[in-house]
Parts: sequence; C-alpha cells; structure tokens
Amino acid sequence: TSEFSIEISPDSKKREEDVEKKKRDLTAANSDLELLISHNQELLRKTSKQLADSRKLAPLLRNLIKEIDQEYKITKNGLLSDLAKVKAVSYTHLTLPTNREVQIWVVA
Repeated sequence: TSEFSIEISPDSKKREEDVEKKKRDLTAANSDLELLISHNQELLRKTSKQLADSRKLAPLLRNLIKEIDQEYKITKNGLLSDLAKVKAVSYTHLTLPTNREVQIWVVA
C-alpha cells in the first residue's frame, strides 16, 4: 500500500488566504455595487416623477405668466392714462400761504 501525504507549503497556504480575502473583498464590493444601483434606481424614479410633474406644471406656469403679463399691461395702460390726466401745478402756487393760513397779530 502506498501512502500519500499532502504537505501544504507556506506559499500555497498564503495563496489560499489571498484567494479567500479576494473573495470576501469581491463579495463586499458586489454588495456596495448593488446598494449603489438601488440608490441610483431610486434617484431615477424620483427624477422621472419630477420631470413628469414639471411637464404638467409647465402649461400652468405659462398661463400664469400670460395672466400676469396681461394684468401688467392693463395696469400700465391705466397708469399711463391716469398720468395723462394730471395737470401741472406751479411751485409758487404750492408754496404761497392761503388766506386761512395767514394770522395777523395786533399788539396794543
């Protein structure tokens, strides 16, 4: 009968440890990658929803801007027509006292 004995050299033991460490590192990296993919998928879902919401919001904003613009034109035109009705007043007229503002003191 022959006996076989396998001796594991320090080099092969080190290689085995290196392989196991690389497996653990790859498993951890894979887990990190899956987490990153999940996070990015969630961001993509949120961004897609925001984009859809903004597409719904865009026409409303355009209408609001038109309404504000129209109101501004109405107000501007109204102010311009009111300004056209204003009459100039002389500075002298504004600074001279009126009869009711003049007081006369008589000292005896």
